This record gives sequence, C-alpha cells and structure tokens, in this order.
Amino acid sequence: MKEMMMNRIVAIMLSLFCLLDGNAQLSPYASFECKDGENVTIRSWGEAPKGKEAQTEAVKNAFRALLYEGIPGLNNAAPMMTNMDNSFDYRFFDNQYKRYLVSDPEKLFEEKVMGQKRAMMLVSIDTEGLKKAIRSAGASLSPFWQDRSAPTSIGSQAPKTAVRPSIVVIPYMADPKADFSMMAEYMADQPEVRSAINAVVSKFVANGYVTKDLVVLLQNSETSSLLASGSQSDVATEIVRQLPGDIIVTVDAQIKIDGDYRQCNLALNAVERQTGDQLATQNFTSGRYRLNDNPRLVAHAVDLMQSDFFSQLDRAFTRRIEEGLSMVIEFQLGQSVSDWNFDSPIPSSGDDFKVWLSDWLRSNSQDGAYERSVATDKFIRASVKVPLWDKDANRPFGPDEFASKLRLAVSKALDGEYGVKATEMGQRLIISIN
Repeated sequence: MKEMMMNRIVAIMLSLFCLLDGNAQLSPYASFECKDGENVTIRSWGEAPKGKEAQTEAVKNAFRALLYEGIPGLNNAAPMMTNMDNSFDYRFFDNQYKRYLVSDPEKLFEEKVMGQKRAMMLVSIDTEGLKKAIRSAGASLSPFWQDRSAPTSIGSQAPKTAVRPSIVVIPYMADPKADFSMMAEYMADQPEVRSAINAVVSKFVANGYVTKDLVVLLQNSETSSLLASGSQSDVATEIVRQLPGDIIVTVDAQIKIDGDYRQCNLALNAVERQTGDQLATQNFTSGRYRLNDNPRLVAHAVDLMQSDFFSQLDRAFTRRIEEGLSMVIEFQLGQSVSDWNFDSPIPSSGDDFKVWLSDWLRSNSQDGAYERSVATDKFIRASVKVPLWDKDANRPFGPDEFASKLRLAVSKALDGEYGVKATEMGQRLIISIN
C-alpha cells in the first residue's frame, strides 16, 4: 500500500513537472529510472478508456519521451531524434516499437480517474537497437546520442573501426556486352584511359581507401582460361560476379581536340557492387591547353577531383550499410509435397514451422526488420532488410549469401527430407520446397 501511494505521488509530480519547470520540451509522461549499459528503464504513465489500452499508451509514452521530448537525468535531457519524422513515427508506433523492449513492461499501478483508466508502467528499452532503427529510417539522431566511437566517414579521416569498402576502378565501356577480354584490349589501345585509371586509383589511395588492381585481374591466368571457355554471355556474367571491389568506379576519359588545343573530360561513376545502386558521380575537365600530351591532360583533370566526391561516396555507402537491402521472400510448397505443409511441425525439432521461420528471419535481418504479409499452409510472403555488411568478419554480405544461408537453414530444419531451392531475382527471393 505504501509503495502504491508512492507511485501515485510520482505520477502527480510527473504531470505537474512541465508546469513547474517551464520547459515544454521535456516529457510530462515519463521519468528516468535507471540505466544498464545501453538498456534504459523509464517510469511512464498513460490514460485510455480501458486498462489494457492505458498500459499500452504508457509504454508508447515512454518511447515518445525518449525519441521526441527528452527525459531529465538521461543524456542531458536530450531527445534521441532532432526532429519528428512522420513516416517513421507512423510505422514505429504501429507495432515496431515492441522490438526494442528489453523485457515485458511492468505495471506499477492502475486506477480510474474521471472515467478514464490511468496506468503507470516500468519500461526497459534497448537504446542501441533504437539508434540503429533511427539511422536505418534515414532520420536524424541527436548528437547527444551519437556513439563516440562511431565512424563518421570512410576516407582518410575514418577511424580504424570504420567500414572500409574496397575499390576497383574500371574503364567505361560503351558496349553493354563487353567482357574483360574487350576491356583489356581497350585499355591497351587507349593510353589516356590507362593513365586516367592509374591516376584515379592513386587519388583513392591518398584518401585512405583500399583498392584492387584491375591490371592484375586482367592478367590473371585463371581469368584468361575462363575467358577461353564457355559462351561470351556466361563469361560476362561470371566476370561481373568476380569483380573484387565493394564499390565499382567507372572512369570515362575523353580527349577533345579543337585545332591546336586539347582538353580532357573526365567522368566518374561509383556503384555498389552487390546491388548496382549508384553512390556518387562527378565530372571534371582539364581545361583547354595547347599541349600534345594526353597523359598530362588526364593527370590534370584527375587533380581537380574534389573532396566532395569522396564525401558523397562515403555518405552513400555508409547509408546503404546502415539501411540494408529490402527484399521480398516467397515460400512456395511444390505440388509433389502432400505429407507436409507450412502449418505442420518441422521434422528436426517438432517446433511450429511459421514460428521458427519468423524467429530465423528476424534474427538474420538488418536490425530485426522483418514483416510477414501472407501466411497460408501452402504459401508465405515476408519482407526483410538484408544486411549488406558482415560486421564480425568486416566484409561485404549480400543477397546471394543471405539466400544461400536461408536455403541451408530451411533444408536443415526439414532434416533433408525435401528438396529446397532458392531462386534470387533482384530484390525478390523464392524458396521452393519439393
């Protein structure tokens, strides 16, 4: 009884706080209780016509206070987000907020006030996961909540812990069917292109990037033997898959001649290898010179590369890593399977297949971003965010590896009794069980 009375006093003090303090930004619904590592416990209250609704509202108020209003005693009373994002807010409070609860909220007390139910709850929140969710949504995280050790860029100023993508620089080829053999011939015939690639690679190295040597790749004996076998289209597909960089930078160097004057026009385009998404693009020109020395013109054009290009590349790649890749996954049951379906237990453990699948997808997606839209006994459709970087191994991780990992997991769960096939089509993955 004494503890319940104390909780009521706390609730009254919380509701009066903003009036007494005069600071409208701080939350009148919540107070800081304690912190354990990145887990924060908040005491909050909410009102609604029914008890369960009041409890839910109290839990949401704890998140609202943390995200938008700030809580005295916690990180200088700064909210986690610098401004409200309506699209993030709608999705988050629809059902996503539950993912960031450390444990089930504890009800401290509940009472009826003027026809409304009022509940006070003790809510423990995973702020590390919440920060990742904010970044993944492209929303602004408050400086007071930034990780002090978090990387701010990937270039020369990046700390040792930063994600460092490797770069491979290749010439622009107008022919979409061009393979490495044609690329090698083009570079041999165009010395200014070769000069441009070498100069651009030197720029990347000077800005702290790891680069892969395209010339070594072209001269590699295994690549040469690969080019000599199979159809040209098969070779082109295989070569693209074997490009060694995380980021592919295409260089187009054109020498324009006007009487005695020449100039070099240089175009750079950087794409993410896993998805083909464009990360940065920029054009440079050497200016017009009375100079019959193409390599010098190219070098001058490359010298004009602005730091903005590297900053643009850093931001775009980091954002891709933080967001992950959206992918739709469809699970289909073949007509030949008559003794098992998606409502059945899995043979390996006897667990419910749909529950097991939801747990696996949530555990292996980016920041637990997973939603299931359709689920029958014969068909399941879900959407996930696929990680694009393996933080433990500090290397890229893409849709192909995710598909292989999922196929093996499903096959193992089914004890190898059924054939499991994974078909990847861009950002759509079909898992067939036969």
